[in-house]
Amino acid sequence: MAQQFEQWVNSTFTLEPGEWVAVDGKSIKGTVTAPGTAYQNFISLVSLYSRQQGIVLKSQQFESKQDSELKVVQTMLEALDLEGVVFTLDALHCQKNY
Repeated sequence: MAQQFEQWVNSTFTLEPGEWVAVDGKSIKGTVTAPGTAYQNFISLVSLYSRQQGIVLKSQQFESKQDSELKVVQTMLEALDLEGVVFTLDALHCQKNY
């Protein structure tokens, strides 16, 4: 279903240079396994949202033990191959050595 949604978004919406895209990840409540231990695992969802057009452009879920939000966002941005777009991201993505 995610692939059909992305195909629809790509065929229906075009980002213009200067548009703002918000990028954020959220952990999904209730998906935590092994709470209170170092072996916690939970499911998160990262979304890219066009503020001007009011639509989610892309979203991807991942498990914390298998991936990180930093890597997922990097992969998503590379796949979109956008130029001239302004991205807003939270402090997590301000990594000096990443």
